[in-house]
This record gives sequence, structure tokens and C-alpha cells, in this order.
Amino acid sequence: MEDLKRRKKIFTCILVNWICLLFMIVFFILRPILLKVMHLWIFILVLIIGITFTILACVASRQPEESKINKITTSLFEYFQIVLYALLIVESIFGFVFFPATVNQSSMVPTLLDGEKVLIKPTSSFKRFDIVVFEFNCQKQKEYSGIENDTLLIKRIIALPGETFYFKNHQLYINDELVEDEFANPHTRDFDLESVLTEELKEKAKQENGSYIIPKGWYLLLGDNRATSIDSEEFGLVHISQIYGKATHKIQSLFSWEKLNQKKESLK
Repeated sequence: MEDLKRRKKIFTCILVNWICLLFMIVFFILRPILLKVMHLWIFILVLIIGITFTILACVASRQPEESKINKITTSLFEYFQIVLYALLIVESIFGFVFFPATVNQSSMVPTLLDGEKVLIKPTSSFKRFDIVVFEFNCQKQKEYSGIENDTLLIKRIIALPGETFYFKNHQLYINDELVEDEFANPHTRDFDLESVLTEELKEKAKQENGSYIIPKGWYLLLGDNRATSIDSEEFGLVHISQIYGKATHKIQSLFSWEKLNQKKESLK
């Protein structure tokens, strides 16, 4: 009778652990950014260990409770559970609360310097001047050979869906109204919405009067360093499905986070 209870307990643990592993797989599929911010080999290693320990647990369930192989296997299986649950907690935090990212470019100087670390909050709600992390997609962007496909970039939202914009004399105009842009300078080139639209997007953006507005779900993203930034001016608008979240804090040390001031919009 005791043997039967022990076997049920072992198989229950195996079932729970495999449900957790399945959840991790589904989560990686739904949140592909996790493959970039978490090392994939860690997940693969846990999966291999899980398979191995499942086999060992099945073997141990057939051994007497006092046997050496049963004690060793049970002990290892418990350690595996701790690792698995810890990874699940980390994955949940990265997927729903925030995840860390390292700036590997100078396009956001002076706000963010090359090598600085930031916290990204996963969200699908954005406003003008939010700093966001997104994935470059050569199928959605205009042809541009300077960036590899699937590269993660960090830029600032300048124009929103349903708006039209243009830069004139290095100043930003949204819906024909002058908007203060603190990073506009002589390096900010004059351009407009039509110049950044792909042929496919032009059909969606064109209005009956011949003007253009940014289609639903698309954003204009620019770097703060207008002199060197490669951004929407070169590769076009970015779709919301490419944006993983917005930067909220700059990580100075483990216990020191500096809040990134999300600039508020103001008309001149």
C-alpha cells in the first residue's frame, strides 16, 4: 500500500513538472522576445534534465523505498523542481512585468548611452515620445541593407496612428500643428509621411482628398541622436506587432534604477 502511494506521488510530480515545461514552451511561442533576453540553451538544458529525471523517477518507482538508487533519484528530482519553478518565476516576470535589455547603439544619445541597461515593460499601449524596443522586420520595413533582420532596436515614438506629420526647418509638425521636439536640431532632416511609406502602406494611408495619414497599428520611430540614428526616416514605419514594450528605467546598478522621463507632448 505504501509502495502504491509513493508511486502515485512520483507520477504526480512528473505530471506537474511536464505541465510546467509545456507552459514554458507555450510562453516562449507567445512571447518570442524571451528567446532574446533569456538564454535558450538554459531552457533546452532544463528540458533534457527533465526527460532524464523522468526516466530515473520511473525507474526509482519500481525500486524499494530504502534502495540507494531511489534516494539519489528522489533527491536529484527535488533539485530539478526547484530549478524549474525558479525559471518559471523569472519567465513570468520577463513576460508580464519587465525584462532587461542592453543598449548596443548610439542612436539614443544623450538619453541612453551605448552599453547602458534598461528595463522594458511589456505593453501594447503607447503614446508620443515613449521610448520603445522593437524588432526590425525586412518584410514590413522599406528596403534597407544597414540592419539585419530580427535585430532589436530602441527608438522614440514621434507620430501615432491616424496622424500625419512632417519636419520643416528642423521642426516637427503633427496634423499641421507645431509640436515641441527637444531633440530636433540642425541634424534633423526635413521629410514627411509620404516619403517613409512603402507602396503597400500608401494604399492604406491615402485619404480621399489625396493626403496621407499613418495607418492603424503603425508608428513613426526616431532616435534622439538625429545625426547618426538609423530609424523610420530610412526604413519606414514600424508596426505594433514588432514592438515588445517601452523603456521605463535605466539600470545603474542592481539596486539603483533611474526612471526614464517620458517627455510630455506640448504644442508651441
